[in-house]
Amino acid sequence: MENISGYWKKDNEFTEGTYFTDLEKAVISTAIFYPNVIASIRGELSVTAFSPGNVRLIQCLYQLFDKNDKITPATITAALDQKDLTGDVKRIIENYAIYKDQTNFKDYALKIQVQHQKRQLKILLSEALQNIDSASSADGFAMILEEKMRDITTEQIETGIKTLSESAMEAINEGIERRSKPGNTTGYKDLDYLVGGFLGGALWYVSARSGTGKTTLTLDILRRVASSGVPVAFFSLEMYAKRIGGKIVAGSSGVSRRDLLTGKFDEKQDSILQAVRDVENMEFYIVDGTYSLSGIEEKIGVMSKKHGVKVVAIDYLGLIDHKYDDEMNDITRALKLIAKRYSVDIMLLVQMVKLDKTTRPTVKHLRYIDIQDADVVLLAYEDVYDDVIPEKIDDGVYNVVWDIAKNRDLGVLEVVKRVYDNKRDKYFNNKAEYSGAAKDEIPEIYDPVIKGQRIDLTVNENDLF
Repeated sequence: MENISGYWKKDNEFTEGTYFTDLEKAVISTAIFYPNVIASIRGELSVTAFSPGNVRLIQCLYQLFDKNDKITPATITAALDQKDLTGDVKRIIENYAIYKDQTNFKDYALKIQVQHQKRQLKILLSEALQNIDSASSADGFAMILEEKMRDITTEQIETGIKTLSESAMEAINEGIERRSKPGNTTGYKDLDYLVGGFLGGALWYVSARSGTGKTTLTLDILRRVASSGVPVAFFSLEMYAKRIGGKIVAGSSGVSRRDLLTGKFDEKQDSILQAVRDVENMEFYIVDGTYSLSGIEEKIGVMSKKHGVKVVAIDYLGLIDHKYDDEMNDITRALKLIAKRYSVDIMLLVQMVKLDKTTRPTVKHLRYIDIQDADVVLLAYEDVYDDVIPEKIDDGVYNVVWDIAKNRDLGVLEVVKRVYDNKRDKYFNNKAEYSGAAKDEIPEIYDPVIKGQRIDLTVNENDLF
């Protein structure tokens, strides 16, 4: 936003006006039309920072947001009409719409809060100058003044603090709500049981050796999530969108990647068409050509608001714009905040360091980063470490271990095994699903099979891989 009337100097510095009313309109308008951004300022920008004419609007937005109510111009108008707000609310909102600006939203909010604090400090110092002569003690007067100044500068911090009892009740209510509305499925019941599914606001790391299928793993989960009716998005920083589309069609149709790429699929045209029809019914969005962290956040914000996207994957960390490798942890921290801000789950693909074939991959082998910011870490590798001779099911088809190496919410660190078809870019839940006789291997009452100290959740005891 440029040259907001009366509040920009030529050097893009704000003037010292009493209220930045146009900036207030920009913040309010952006919050109305992109309500997910409210989470980024709720604990930092106080209602009293706004001019009297805008206090009711921002207060209404905060109240709707805190109650998880839908925020639209219509719901805001209805809520404000109930409070007998003077003036035509609909006209006000329509007038504000021209100010919406996601790009500079947080900067505007910060400017408003800082200006609010300056106003309060000016009033406080003015009153202090008037009363200093009547003070009985200079030290006492200075102490009181210091306390009042601290109250002003920490006002916005207080708005983000909750008591333990409030937080505990929120957790209990969330659990009760999930009886009827569970988290979004990963497409695998065993994985849902172990990590709780996709609950919103979590950052996943998915890592594997090069060529072990971490992109395929992620796309497979996204495809299954999208098939359940949940909108998903895939940020392809490594391949063109059409290549990602090809991988999904190959996996769904049974046509190999090579045949699909070279057009040798005449005998399987019906399978190709059916696969296309299947994906047409999915809300599966592919984004390529976006490499900056700010661009990724902007698109996540738009897709979560406009399309209701709940699960996002980014392929891969190393291709997000950066200058130095030691910036990687800063990027993962920012992605964690983005996940919380928009209440989406982010699956971040992470490279591994080069390992010899005798070394089982662990979290210490992730390249450039630690696991501090991750809620779930999922490692994929061949099952050569559990079996003396790894079983080759078919040409190009073999068992892959999914190792849950971190699980912040539920704490369970276990492994499951999958069947990976490298030619068709597809994972299968088990051998039965691969052979075409797919069936649910997870009983109603969960009773995992112990295999040494590791758990295999996809097979019965007599059918271990």
